[in-house]
Parts: sequence; structure tokens; C-alpha cells
Amino acid sequence: MDQRGVALFDLLSPCGFTLLKLDHTQDTRALEEAARARGIPLKVLKLDNAEARDLYQNGLVLIRPDQHIAWRGDSVPEKAESLIARVAGFTCS
Repeated sequence: MDQRGVALFDLLSPCGFTLLKLDHTQDTRALEEAARARGIPLKVLKLDNAEARDLYQNGLVLIRPDQHIAWRGDSVPEKAESLIARVAGFTCS
């Protein structure tokens, strides 16, 4: 649950990806722009929650619409477009 007493899963996007941003210092614009360029809905959810950070063990977590984790890391990869293409099923390599 977050600080407002709402379950995290209730805050996730039901029809697109959610980027869970547990490290507010990270610049995620490249990932957001890559999703936008592919026409993939992406909700950025900023949480200040040490418990969630401990659970996911990373500052950034990309969650699919079915609530499975597609990717996690501590910084956006240099090739954000490749990451978005892969997790959205546009490429298999």
C-alpha cells in the first residue's frame, strides 16, 4: 500500500504500461519518449516508498498492463527505444 492507503496495483495503468519511479533523481524522459513514439500508453507513477524500493530492489520498474514486471533497473538504458520495442513485443532480439 502507498502512503494514502491505496494498494499499488490499484494505481497501475489497466490499459498500458506503468513506469514505477521509486528513485526520483532518475531522468526517464527517453523511456517516456520512446513509448510515445511507438504509440504505447505509459503512465509514470512516482512513489516515495522505501518498502516498495526494497521489494523491487531497483529505482525504476516497468510494469505491463497485466501487472507483470517487464523490466527493472536503476537507470534508463542508453537504447530506451530498444527496451520499449522488446517489452511491447515489436522485436524478439
